[in-house]
Amino acid sequence: MTKLMTTIALAVAGCAACVGQAIPAASQPEPRYEVFGGYSLLRGDMGTLYRPQGWALGMTTRFNPYVGLDAGLVGNTPVPADDGRKTSMSILMVGPRLSLPLHRFTLSANAGVGLTRWERAGWHSSVDCPPGEPIRLAWEGGMGVDFRVLPKVSLRLLQIDYMRTRYFSGQNGVFTTGVIYAFGRR
Repeated sequence: MTKLMTTIALAVAGCAACVGQAIPAASQPEPRYEVFGGYSLLRGDMGTLYRPQGWALGMTTRFNPYVGLDAGLVGNTPVPADDGRKTSMSILMVGPRLSLPLHRFTLSANAGVGLTRWERAGWHSSVDCPPGEPIRLAWEGGMGVDFRVLPKVSLRLLQIDYMRTRYFSGQNGVFTTGVIYAFGRR
């Protein structure tokens, strides 16, 4: 547990150091904020056996058009796997987002560290989810494309993330799509 807490503290300190370098000076305008809501699909172990579906929420603070800090929460609801057992996963991630605005499209790349919780009804394997350790550290990296519909409203056409955890082989694909609402400076 001490090792996990140390890892989380170092990850938070690293993010804070990165954000400290990107925060604008007092004479610059306020940051732009973006709120995201949408649909999520998880491909557990990058295979076909586990595919919880659900919702995704997020917020990005943009310090300029190219650099931001992203925080996201994904909740995948229980769905029957191919073998009939129900699975669900919750994901909380924080990290940088780099963007490249191209007229009405925005290409982005993101990375994050955070926590995952995997629940499986009817599973009793100590290898998959040991008792007392339902929450595990994870990291992710991915990319996406957004399309601006109105000055403050965009569609996240697709975001694809590779997420690494200690569940199973730990290779998970997270696919999200949804709507973004922006406020603050433009």
